Amino acid sequence: MKIEDMEFEPPDKCLNLEPELFIKAQEGNSFAQLDIGNAYYDNPLVQDNLINAFKWIMWAAQQQNSEAQFKLGDLYAFGQGVEKDESTAYDWYLKSALQGYPKALTRIHNLYHIEAGMYCRGQRDTKENECATPEFKKKNKIRELNEYRIEQLQSELTKTKEYFSDLFRTCHKQIKDEMQQDKINAYSTLGFLYQHGYGIRQITSRAIEFYTRAANQGNTDAAFNLGFIYHQHYSWKWNYREAFKWYTIAAKNGNSGAQNGLAFLYLKGLGTEISYSDALYWYNKAAESRHINAMISLASIFRKGDIVKQDDTKTLEWYTKAIKEGSTVAENSLESFYNKKSIFTTVNGPKVYTKKGLCSKLHADVANIPESAGLKKLKQLAMNCKKGDGHAMFDIGKRYLQGDGFPQDKYVAFKWIKNAAKAKLNEARRTVAQMYKDGDCIEQDYHKASIWYKKAAKTGDDKARYELGLMYYHGLGVRKDPLEASKWHTFAADKNNSDAQCQLGILRERGEGLTQDTLEAIRLYNEAAKQKNPHAIFKLAQVYEGGSGVEENFELALKLFGIAARLGSLDAQLKLAKIYGDNNNQYYNPKTSFKHYQMAAEQDSPEAKYKMAIMYLDGQGTSQDLTKAYYLFKESSHLGYDNATN
Repeated sequence: MKIEDMEFEPPDKCLNLEPELFIKAQEGNSFAQLDIGNAYYDNPLVQDNLINAFKWIMWAAQQQNSEAQFKLGDLYAFGQGVEKDESTAYDWYLKSALQGYPKALTRIHNLYHIEAGMYCRGQRDTKENECATPEFKKKNKIRELNEYRIEQLQSELTKTKEYFSDLFRTCHKQIKDEMQQDKINAYSTLGFLYQHGYGIRQITSRAIEFYTRAANQGNTDAAFNLGFIYHQHYSWKWNYREAFKWYTIAAKNGNSGAQNGLAFLYLKGLGTEISYSDALYWYNKAAESRHINAMISLASIFRKGDIVKQDDTKTLEWYTKAIKEGSTVAENSLESFYNKKSIFTTVNGPKVYTKKGLCSKLHADVANIPESAGLKKLKQLAMNCKKGDGHAMFDIGKRYLQGDGFPQDKYVAFKWIKNAAKAKLNEARRTVAQMYKDGDCIEQDYHKASIWYKKAAKTGDDKARYELGLMYYHGLGVRKDPLEASKWHTFAADKNNSDAQCQLGILRERGEGLTQDTLEAIRLYNEAAKQKNPHAIFKLAQVYEGGSGVEENFELALKLFGIAARLGSLDAQLKLAKIYGDNNNQYYNPKTSFKHYQMAAEQDSPEAKYKMAIMYLDGQGTSQDLTKAYYLFKESSHLGYDNATN
C-alpha cells in the first residue's frame, strides 16, 4: 500500500488535537503523524477510527519511525484497520527491532522462538531435495543474519537500560551534593532523561522543570533543549516566544542547534519579527560549527534565491559540506538539483555544465569529426543522448573517457556516465561508484560510491552487491559492519558471483558477521574455484597447507598455489616465490623463485621488486646485474617499501 494513493484529511475535531500538529504531519514529520494515528486509535467513538489510525501510522512507519513500525505490526497482526496479515506484521516488527525499538526486540525475539519450533517440526517433514533448493537456503541465511542482529541489539539494549538507570540514580545523588556545578549538570541530565523517557517514564513537564533550573544557572544545553521543546516537541504545546527566548540564550553561548533553531524562527517570523539578515547570520554561525541542517538550509536559500541572489556555486558548496558530514537528505537534495544543473566536484574544484551546454558540446565535437565509417553511428548516439537514452549516454561517456572518437575529457565523460546512471543503467551506476571510489577525475568520495553501488545492488546487480559488501566490510563511506557485508555478499553469491563466494568463504572461515564454519567456507571456496577465481584457489591452497577442516596435503596446496599464480593471484605468486626461495626445504629452486617474484613485480608489488633487486645484486636465481638491482631498489622505495628505503 502506497502513501501517495491515500488521502489525509485534517483530524476529527473530537480528537482535540492542536491545528499545528496536522501542519507538521503534512510537512512530513513522522512523530506528528504517529501522534495523530495514536489519537484515532485511542478514540473508538470516532467514525472509522482504526482505518484512519492505520493510514497515519503507516505514513510514519514508512519514514523509518521505529515506534510507528512496531504499532503498524500490531495493526496487521490483529487485523485492526487493515486485513489481518501475520507475515506483513512480522516484517514491520523486524524493521522496528532492527532499529533497536525495545518492544519490537522483545516481540521479534519471542516470534523467533515460535518460528524456530515450527521450523524444526516442519523440517522433519520436508523432503531432502526441497531443503537443497536455492530459495530454501536463502531463507535460512536471511533468518540467520536477522537472528544474529536481533541478539546483538538485545544485548546492547540491556546494557543501555542499566546505564540510564544508574545515571538517573547518580543525578539524584548529585542534586543533594554541595558542588554547584555537579548539581546544575544533574538538573540538565534529569531533564534529558524525562524528555526522552530513558530509564524512566517520559514526562515532558518534569523535563521542562529540570531544564529550567539548569538553564537559569547558565547551562547552555538545557537552554537549547527548552527552546526545542517549546518549538517542536510533539508531546507539548508550541510556544514560539518561549522557544525564541531560550534559543537566543543558548545561541549566544555557542550552541549550534540553538543557532539553527533561532535562524529558522527569524526566517519564518515565529516568536519574533521576520529578519532575513539575522536568519542568514545564525545559519552561518551554526554551519561553521558543522551543523548539518544549517548547511542544508543555506544550500536551499542560495538555490531558491528568494532572500538572497541565487548562487549555484554556493548551493553546491553547502550541499557538499552537508554530505561530507553524512547527510543523506543533502545527497537526495543534490540529486534533485542535478536534474536541472550539471554540477559536480572534480579534482581541480567545482565544474559547472548546463544540460544544454553538455549537449551543445557533444554536437560540436561530432561536427568536428571528419567523415568516416563511424560518423553516422556517433551522430545517432548524440541524437539518442538528447532523447535520454541511458545506453547511448553511457557509450558516449566511455568514448570521452577513452578518447575514442572524441577529444579525451574525463569531466565530460563522468557527467554523461552519471546521466546514464540516473537513467537506471546498472553498468553506469557501477562505473560512477568506481569513479567516486578511485577519485578518478573527480574528488574521491567513498560515501557517494556506496550510494551508487547500493542503487545498483537493490535492483539485483550481483557485481554491485559484491562491491557494496566490500564497502561495509572495510568501512568505506559507510559504518564498518561485517554482518551487513555478509548480507550483500550472500545475495551476490546466490547469483553465482565467484568474488562474492570467495569473500563469503573468508567471512565464514573467520567468523566475521556470520558463525564460524570452516566446512562451509571450503564449500564456498570450491564453488568460486570452479569458475577459476584466483583468490578462491589461493584460499583453498591455504586450507590444504594448514590442514584446517581437511587433511593436510602440502603437495596439493603447492599445485593449487601454482594454478592461482598463473591466473594472476599476487598472494599466490609471492607465496611460491618464498617457498622456492627457502634453502631450508626440499623445494628450494632460486630460478623458480625469481620467476614468481618477476610475475608479482609485473603487478607493481613493491616487495617483489625489492626481492628481485636483492637477487640481481647477489646473482641468485639470475645473472648478476647491478644496474637492474639499483633501479628495482629505487622503484620499490618509490612504491613505499620500507626495507628499500633503508
